[in-house]
Amino acid sequence: MRNGLRVLGGISCAIYLAIAILSLSFGDSIPGRERPLLAVLALLATACLVYLFALAWIARRGGRSAAGRSASSMFREVLLFSIVFRLVLLPSIPIQEVDFYRYLWDGRVLAHGLNPYEFSPAQIDHAGPGNQPQLSKFAAVRDASVTTRAIFEGVHHRHVATIYPPLAQVFFAACAVVTPAAAPLWIHLLVLRSLLLAVDIAILFAMRALLRHAGLADAWCLAYGWCPLAVKEVANSAHFDGLAVLGTLIGLLLLLRSAPNRFTTRATALSLASAGTFLGLAILTKSYPIILLPLFAAYALACGRMRGLLTTVASCVVVVVAGYAFLIGSTSSGELSDKPQETTATAQTQGPLAGLTVFLTRWQMNDLLFMVVHENLRVPTDEPQDRWFVLVPMSARHAANEHARDLLRAMGIRAEVDPGFVTTQAVMGILLGAILFWQAYRTFKQPEPMVLLRGAFLVLAWAWLVTSAQNPWYVLWFLPLIPFARAWSWYLLPCLALIYYLRFWLVFQGEWIASTGECPAFDYGWVWAEHGIVILALGLESLARHLSGPGRNHSGVSAAAS
Repeated sequence: MRNGLRVLGGISCAIYLAIAILSLSFGDSIPGRERPLLAVLALLATACLVYLFALAWIARRGGRSAAGRSASSMFREVLLFSIVFRLVLLPSIPIQEVDFYRYLWDGRVLAHGLNPYEFSPAQIDHAGPGNQPQLSKFAAVRDASVTTRAIFEGVHHRHVATIYPPLAQVFFAACAVVTPAAAPLWIHLLVLRSLLLAVDIAILFAMRALLRHAGLADAWCLAYGWCPLAVKEVANSAHFDGLAVLGTLIGLLLLLRSAPNRFTTRATALSLASAGTFLGLAILTKSYPIILLPLFAAYALACGRMRGLLTTVASCVVVVVAGYAFLIGSTSSGELSDKPQETTATAQTQGPLAGLTVFLTRWQMNDLLFMVVHENLRVPTDEPQDRWFVLVPMSARHAANEHARDLLRAMGIRAEVDPGFVTTQAVMGILLGAILFWQAYRTFKQPEPMVLLRGAFLVLAWAWLVTSAQNPWYVLWFLPLIPFARAWSWYLLPCLALIYYLRFWLVFQGEWIASTGECPAFDYGWVWAEHGIVILALGLESLARHLSGPGRNHSGVSAAAS
């Protein structure tokens, strides 16, 4: 087995080396049309094929739980190549990615004792002698060095204050503290990536512990460690989502150490309190883990009855409230622009939740299910005809939008917000709530490791599938839990999610509408391949399993057991 993995790992190393070399063409001085994006996507597609072959190899040779030297040896093999893949891309230039500028700027601001939620970059752009003294302090941070000025100017969506929670800000500040402000940009980025590499290694160890709880082989850590999406989004793009993933995995691990119906033991009580604490820390890093709280509560209720539930939920809530406490008194000024592209200082709204509000009421990217529902609910203003998949009559949509607009007005939500968009968010929220309720109920009735972990995976995976902004790096939220999914089709998702980057190539070719920021060829075309194939494959696999009756999945776990 090891020789086979070494061959596949060696091929992957060569692929990532080629990607690192091609990344040199993605510097700011290179015109967009000259970037070899299609070549990079072809290499990533090849890496995905190697990844799927490696998963199939494990399923055939070592999918079930192994013990002793064999298990440790397989894990070391997976871990070593996982580290090497990331080291190869560590010095590469980010490929179609700018989010790291926001991370570096937020960290620099907090390291100077300032509140990163207080002003948007667009407000700081216009800082001058006539501005308030606090704004001048931000301008001083901006002008501290040539590098900090470049970091500040690279921040995207400048009209919006940061949306990242407090613990993420602490992580960014830690990067700033250990990096001199005058150091070259690549040094700042290297420090950020190096810390994220350490987080990824910790994720693999936490994942191994969860696999052992479920009776699966350590080698399934390959599902995260070797995934091209994870390698690209962390080692190249420098996305920090792994920090929240690590907190979530540790919370699940502590939850599994609780013994059902034995809350009277001190160890069980401590495990439940610790599980809630780490879930709270994950929420303070990125908000998405909050949807797992009902699942944690259901397992805690099964383990420790009402006292167990209260212990877990209370510890989580206390941590989150304490983390956000410093935001009390954050300033706000102005009024938010109705155009996401707006960067003037005359149209701004700031405050702790201003950026998150924009995200929830306007952001739409790389979505399929949300897009289909939205198109069937909204009243189009920029296209003469509806899309082929729109079935709801225009009259019904007009009536629904009027009712929704009246409700939003009564709730104090701005009139320029698209009522169809907010209504779609509500519909998708109800759908996700139903999935969450069902998984929580199953976890309560059957508090076993596989049921809990599969439930956590399904909740997070479907949260991604129904959201309005399906950025590919959000797949990292549930990728370490994919071995518990009991369906091979899910492994297609992180591979096909890389189609997202094809949108940039289409934009470079002029296949987009400048007034709306849409790229119809991708937004209404390629997303069907990116997401539709996965959804279709899941449906067919589920139907085949139903017709064939209880069987065994790729991990050797009885389908009837979950």
